[in-house]
Amino acid sequence: MNQVKDNHLTFPFPGRTELTISGKSREYNIVAELASSVIEIFQSASYRNLIDDNQPLVLQFDNPAVQSFCMQSFKMPVEQIIVEHGSGKVTTVNLLQPVNHPGNHIQGYSGLSCVILAAPGFAQSNHIEKNKTFITLKTINIF
Repeated sequence: MNQVKDNHLTFPFPGRTELTISGKSREYNIVAELASSVIEIFQSASYRNLIDDNQPLVLQFDNPAVQSFCMQSFKMPVEQIIVEHGSGKVTTVNLLQPVNHPGNHIQGYSGLSCVILAAPGFAQSNHIEKNKTFITLKTINIF
């Protein structure tokens, strides 16, 4: 169970998931931090100063048909990898810049298997390409 400190959940979140990344002739696994509850998904990477280069944060949606909301008031650049529900195809890879204005930016997601938030360069170093890479998740543990 996550603890609350300073009006937000402590991090890293306790859950872990294994990403299977498939593309071209490669397939490999990476362990990632898992955000699977509504509040973990909403908080996402907000309040953090960095994301581990080797362990991205995965927002896994319980019901892809229902819109989920995520606060994106990041203090650092974050690479966002969007994975389509059903096929597991990577449909978007983009870089989100830090928010330098007051207030919170809220993003809604639906129809997705997951959103991966990673350190800049994660997609390139792991050969993740839009419309050419497929990602599946296997939950390792949820507390």
